[in-house]
Amino acid sequence: METERTKFVNELSTRCKNGLIGRFGDRAIIYQPKRIAAGRDKLTLARNIGPKSLREIAWALYKFGYIDDPGLWLRN
Repeated sequence: METERTKFVNELSTRCKNGLIGRFGDRAIIYQPKRIAAGRDKLTLARNIGPKSLREIAWALYKFGYIDDPGLWLRN
């Protein structure tokens, strides 16, 4: 049975996963959606995570209940 964290990872494209791993320097980050949700400021500084990837990450975080509002998360 898939856990919520595994479902979250499966929701992300390879591009997003690679961007997260590159930015945080740790492959385990893709299994830590709470840390991703809290680290939004770090994501905006990543060279390989653009607006499209940020929207994808925000939607996945929202879909699995890690954030309440993807639009607000993207604006902060």
